[in-house]
Amino acid sequence: MYSKTLVISGVPSAFSLAELVHLACTYTSHLTIRCEQDEYNVKSIMGMMSLNLHAGPLLITGHGTDEKEAVEAISLYLTTGTL
Repeated sequence: MYSKTLVISGVPSAFSLAELVHLACTYTSHLTIRCEQDEYNVKSIMGMMSLNLHAGPLLITGHGTDEKEAVEAISLYLTTGTL
């Protein structure tokens, strides 16, 4: 398991749920985002549509063979809006 906490000041303007899910699906690890008490599967478009991103801490967690690479890529995307 590899986790990373992000504190975001806002959602990047280039942020896209579809791109986030597509990025997550390029990795084999199971990936989740925890926002407050809710946890969402990053590979699920329905889960990501339920995610209410706002300023504050997010916990990105990966379980699997490429967990660190996947969590870092998701973190970069969430903070910069770039793939």
